[in-house]
Amino acid sequence: MYGLEDYEGLNPRDSMEDLRNEGLSEAQLDYLQEVIPAPEDWLHMNHEEKLDSINMMELRRDEMEIPTDLMPQEYFECISDVKQLEQFANIECVEQCISTANEFYETGRAEVFMEGGIETREQLAKEYFENIKDSLGLPADIPIEFRPMDSLGGYSPETNSITLNESYLEHPDPRGLIKTITHESEHAFQQQVVDNPHLYPDIPSEVIASWKYNMDHYKSAQVYGFEAYRNQPIEKDAFAFESYVFSQVDKLKNLRD
Repeated sequence: MYGLEDYEGLNPRDSMEDLRNEGLSEAQLDYLQEVIPAPEDWLHMNHEEKLDSINMMELRRDEMEIPTDLMPQEYFECISDVKQLEQFANIECVEQCISTANEFYETGRAEVFMEGGIETREQLAKEYFENIKDSLGLPADIPIEFRPMDSLGGYSPETNSITLNESYLEHPDPRGLIKTITHESEHAFQQQVVDNPHLYPDIPSEVIASWKYNMDHYKSAQVYGFEAYRNQPIEKDAFAFESYVFSQVDKLKNLRD
């Protein structure tokens, strides 16, 4: 199987035309193309299906004796995507959250948010939070509220609740709001894991220990500066989680458009 380090320094080809120029016949190109997934198919695969797809591409590459650096760009993009996904301790939850966030746009809720008033926007935000909680397997009783505050939002382990800046509801574009909900929900997930490690046997003990230590020695941006805040384990995870989820949502949205 692959490891991203195996492909460092390679210069992957941008298209099948490059392989054609290297002497592959049309029949060979068609044979290789059979196992390269279309973008829309790839985006709807789960982790295991993506691994199987990469394995099929590598088997076909080896069968045809194609040097790795002659493989098309799509092959490397698939590998990069899987490596990004595998940075998370909760892969299945990430996939569920992508589906939840994508559904917010696909079902037209974003448009309703844009055209609605404050009450409608708050209702949609809370509905999204309920769905994200379900995707992350969080307890149903974790509340969310809007109020004036200096930050965008935050998760409180003391009250096991999420608070969001009410100014979000004044903006017609819901993207910043639902990204913040996703980010803070991941913090609630981290707390759930630290408090109940026996329920998460697939999450490495060293990850849980790192999260727990960080929670006990949290570095706020106001005291330690943004860089220290951004690079501590639970924030790195939450920012990466938020970023990956919405990078996939954007790809799905671009396919629809």
